[in-house]
Amino acid sequence: MACVRNSSVCLRRGAWGLLLLAVLQGGCDESLPPRSEPVEFLGAGLGVPTEPVIIHHGYPGIPSWGEIHGATGSLQVSATNLHDEVLQESALIRAQLKLRWIADTAQQRLLTFGASDLDNWRMLRGQTLTIGVDSAATLVKSWDQRTNSGTPFWDLVRLREMKTSKGVIYYESDSVRLVAEGWIQVFENVQPRKIGPIRFVLVYQLVDTFFSPSSGHPSLFPAGVRGGTNRPL
Repeated sequence: MACVRNSSVCLRRGAWGLLLLAVLQGGCDESLPPRSEPVEFLGAGLGVPTEPVIIHHGYPGIPSWGEIHGATGSLQVSATNLHDEVLQESALIRAQLKLRWIADTAQQRLLTFGASDLDNWRMLRGQTLTIGVDSAATLVKSWDQRTNSGTPFWDLVRLREMKTSKGVIYYESDSVRLVAEGWIQVFENVQPRKIGPIRFVLVYQLVDTFFSPSSGHPSLFPAGVRGGTNRPL
């Protein structure tokens, strides 16, 4: 094993690559040439939706909206390997992200991530996480697009009636401008990396799953929901 004195990391050469490992307390007995260790070998990032978030009416006759279509609206936080060697360490996978509506920062949402949100589970073997060169450990969170108090973010802005080429009516929100700030940790002996603040925009499209153009519905919005709580069309 090749060790570096007065450093928190140790480089081990194996048959299949180079691993960056945490060093146990104590010195190194081998006499080795000096090696320059990276100051920052992990970078933090945030991935946000670039397409509208599709919201479906959940069940016939119930005046509520909120079933998210697939993975639209999912958020991703990642820890990227900035080093030129493979990183491997005991895993501690967790992250936290706070979202604030720029127009009224009291409207917030706190999201927490854990090992179950890891996108590529093959990176985790037992309690050991391995991140290859130019790779990232990415955590993906699908969430309900609501504030901590349960208010839908699309209910905070104006909604406009739209129609597809097939005559299906839906409603599209004005831009919901958010700022995100948080942190991510993936290795037990490596401190969390800060995320943000990062500004981004979400747009919502509200669609009635049970609408048929032949039904002649004048609107897909149940009574009392049109245009949001305090922002009518």
